[in-house]
Amino acid sequence: MNQPFFKRLESVCESKNSLLCVGMDPQMNIGENHNVYQILKDFCLSLYEKTRDYAACYKPNIAFFEQYGVEGYRAIHDVIEELHDQCLIILDAKRGDIGNTAKAYARGVFSELKSHAVTLSPYLGKESIVPFSEDTSKGLFILCRTSNPGAQKIQNWKIDGLELYLKMADEIASWPGEIGFVVAGNDSEALRAVRKAHPDKWFLAPGIGAQGGSVSEALQAGMNSRKSGILLNVSRGISEADDPGKAAKAFFDETRAAQSKQFTSADLSKDKSLIREIIKEKCFITGQFTLKSGKESPFYIDLRRLINKSSLLSHAAKAYTRIISGLDYKRVAGIPFAGIPIATAVALQLDAPMIFPRLQQKAHGTGKMIEGEFEQGEKIVLIDDLITTGKSKFEALDILDEAGLKCQDLVVLVERGTSGREELKERGVTLHSAFVLEDFVALLKEDNLIDQKEWDRIQAFLEKEG
Repeated sequence: MNQPFFKRLESVCESKNSLLCVGMDPQMNIGENHNVYQILKDFCLSLYEKTRDYAACYKPNIAFFEQYGVEGYRAIHDVIEELHDQCLIILDAKRGDIGNTAKAYARGVFSELKSHAVTLSPYLGKESIVPFSEDTSKGLFILCRTSNPGAQKIQNWKIDGLELYLKMADEIASWPGEIGFVVAGNDSEALRAVRKAHPDKWFLAPGIGAQGGSVSEALQAGMNSRKSGILLNVSRGISEADDPGKAAKAFFDETRAAQSKQFTSADLSKDKSLIREIIKEKCFITGQFTLKSGKESPFYIDLRRLINKSSLLSHAAKAYTRIISGLDYKRVAGIPFAGIPIATAVALQLDAPMIFPRLQQKAHGTGKMIEGEFEQGEKIVLIDDLITTGKSKFEALDILDEAGLKCQDLVVLVERGTSGREELKERGVTLHSAFVLEDFVALLKEDNLIDQKEWDRIQAFLEKEG
């Protein structure tokens, strides 16, 4: 029996050191009285020859061939036949129907066109997929979260608190066959969410390049624990480049660099647009300020101002959720007072239960120290706005500990210095931060919001603070 598709794919990706899938989509205007068959075939074979050293597989979209009728179909048939033993072909057909129709589609895709894998639509249910699953040497990439702008309107609908695309992924994962998911490469949140729910599934990730998807961000969010498990599909960014081979090498090199990088929680949430919003809302200002400690500082951070603008609070919450979605937790907890509105926004986005510790016990009513329902032994992610020292979080941690809750992770938007991280580590708590101070200072300089004198003053302060 032939090797299961995903074992073969994994072997190919490992031997070629590549996670790159090249889209084979001849988007051209072929006028009358031209040899359509030859033009389409030459386009595909030329693209293959120029990119073969960098691609793990190829994905022709059948629509760009079918539009030319018989000659177009003959071209894609002969291209796949010629390349069949040289590379893996994923036919982008998005088939989805029931009964004998599905069987006929399956015969056409695998017996006649001889593709190694196909994209399928799950909307008609399991019976529309089963006819494709009989041969495990064939791969099925089933639509989960697509890369088009309008996808969010439907695929992010919530059902029982879970987005439709995540409910669909859970359902699809139980179906027979060699099944992977199509998850948009330009939606890192979706990639991260599906990867968390299905750590071992292979993803086909369209939307890289022309549709705005970043190689680095897609890999950060979508790779499995072996730094594999995701095919980054690039179509126009390579096929329409002046030199497709050079373009493929650039994407290949970027992929290899991103794979080898040791990502941190800060890398997961770097978002210049959010930093700019924070600065615009005067949550980060420069000048001369006296801090609570008595120290003089050339800047002041007031993230309590996030609540002044709902869109900013929501944007900030997304930076937290991108980090938290990769952690092991049952509930989120906010530290009073700045951390509570942030934790509330985060809990709403994660659809997670929330609690918060009272730093002063109530003198009336129940007198309890923690608001919200919980059970002893549950894992808690603690949320606050920023951190300077770890000891400033110990009071909240003590309250959670005394209640029998386990807090191993603290997530903040901004990290000041390094002492807080080290102090928390000694207590057994891992700090995750979306940004460090240097991110804000660098953007102030980049956007010409501070002059050289102020830049030097801030840099001197940061160096002194360590």
